[in-house]
Amino acid sequence: MPGLCGFIKLKKQTPLPDLAPMLGMLNYNRATVVESYQDEGIAMGCVHLGTGGQQALYQSSQVAVLFFGYLTQPAIPPGADESDPAIAARHIHDRYLVRGEAVLEEISGAFAFALWDLRSKTFLLANDHLGLRPVYYAEHAGSLRFASEVKGILSDSTFPRRLNRSAVADLLYYSIIMGEKTFFEDIQMLPPASFLRYQDGRWSVSSYWDISFPESYPSHPDRWYDDLIYNALKDAAKRMVRPELRYGLSLSGGLDSRWIAAFLAQDQPESLAFTLGTPGSDDTPYAKDVAAQTNLRHHYWEMSSSFVAELGETYAYTVDGMDNLWHMEEFPLTARVGDYVDVSVGGFLGDGLFGYEMNPISARLRKQDALSYRLWRTRGSHPSPSLMTQVFGERTGQELAALALNSMQDCFAAIPSDNGFQTLQYYDLRQAERRYANLAQLAKLKGSSGARWA
Repeated sequence: MPGLCGFIKLKKQTPLPDLAPMLGMLNYNRATVVESYQDEGIAMGCVHLGTGGQQALYQSSQVAVLFFGYLTQPAIPPGADESDPAIAARHIHDRYLVRGEAVLEEISGAFAFALWDLRSKTFLLANDHLGLRPVYYAEHAGSLRFASEVKGILSDSTFPRRLNRSAVADLLYYSIIMGEKTFFEDIQMLPPASFLRYQDGRWSVSSYWDISFPESYPSHPDRWYDDLIYNALKDAAKRMVRPELRYGLSLSGGLDSRWIAAFLAQDQPESLAFTLGTPGSDDTPYAKDVAAQTNLRHHYWEMSSSFVAELGETYAYTVDGMDNLWHMEEFPLTARVGDYVDVSVGGFLGDGLFGYEMNPISARLRKQDALSYRLWRTRGSHPSPSLMTQVFGERTGQELAALALNSMQDCFAAIPSDNGFQTLQYYDLRQAERRYANLAQLAKLKGSSGARWA
C-alpha cells in the first residue's frame, strides 16, 4: 500500500541507507506520486495517489512534515484545497510551531505523519486515535527505520527474519494479530494514538490519548439516540465531500452503508454505488433498493465463486500476510472501484456504532468474564485441537494454542475498564478494527485491467 517510510541514524558513523528500495515497496499501480525529504541523519518519503493534486510534504527552514491520510478535525479530506495542496501537512507544521507535540491533542482523522524539527533535531512519527493508518518500525544496523508496510522494512536484505510464533498463533486462532506484534520479532506496529519520538540518539514510544467510557449511562428516549447518530453521520459525510471530486460508495446493504448512501446522495448526488454479491444473498436486494431510493447510479457485479483462488495471493501480499483470507470478501469489489471514482467511501465501525456487543448477556458481564465470553462467541472460528495436531504435530499445536490464549489474556488484562461490554468494545476498536480498516483502501489502488498488481 502507499504510505510513509524512512530512516533515522542512531549513530553518527552509521551511513544512511538508500531510501529508494523502501519507496519502491510502497509503489503500487495508481500510487505513483513520490515525495521525499532528506537532512543530515534522516531520510523520509511518502508514496500516495495525489488525489485532487494533494501533496504529502510541507517544509520550512524550521520543520518538515510528511502527511499520509486525511484529517476530520479540522476537516481536511484528500484534495481539499487546490490552492494549497499540502494543506494537511502545512496545518500540522504550523500548529507544531505553536504547540509542539501537543498538536496531537488538536487533530483527528485517519492518518500517519512524520515530522523532523531542524532546530532541535527531533523526529516524531505519529498516528491517529485508532491507528487506522498502520506504521511499523524497527531498529537495525545503527538506524531506526519505519514504513507503512512491513515489506518496506524488509526491503533491506540484511534485516533479520526471526519468526514471531505468538503472532502466528494469533492469526490462526483469531484471524488477526494482537497488540503491536508482526510476524517478525524485530518489527513492531505503532500503537493507536501514539507517537515515536527520537532525539540525540535515543527514541521512545508514548501514547497521547486513550478510549474512555462513562461510569454510568443516563436514560434518554430512543429519539434522543436516533438524533445523536443521525447528526454524527450527517456531519461526517458533509465534512469529507468536495464538489470537484468523484465519489463512490461500497454499498453492502448494511446499516452503516445505507446511512452513508442517504447522506452522500444529498451532498454529492452524482456519486456512484458499488455492490458485489450473489443474486440470492441477503444484502444484494437491500443494496439495490437503497440505490434506487437514493437515486445513486448503481454498479452491481456478481461475485466469482473462485475469487479467493484468483486474488488470494495478491490479498495476502497486500496485507503482509497478517489477515485471514476470510476477510477478503470485499476485495474483488474494491479492486474495481478505482476505475470509476477519485475517492471511495464506505462504512467503518458500524458494528460498534450500532451496538454490536450490546446484548442482554454482554450488558451484565464483568471484566473478568469478558474473555471467556469472547472466546465462546467466536468458538466456531478457532481451529480444533485435532486439526492443530494434524497440521503441526501435537507438541507444536499445543504450544500455538497456549501462545494464542496468553496473547488474548494479556490484551484483555490491559484494557482500562471494569465493565464487560466496554472491555469488548475496547478490544474491537483498539485491536480488531484497526487491522481491517485500511484493507479496502489498499485494494482501491488497482484497476480492473491486469490479473495481478502485487
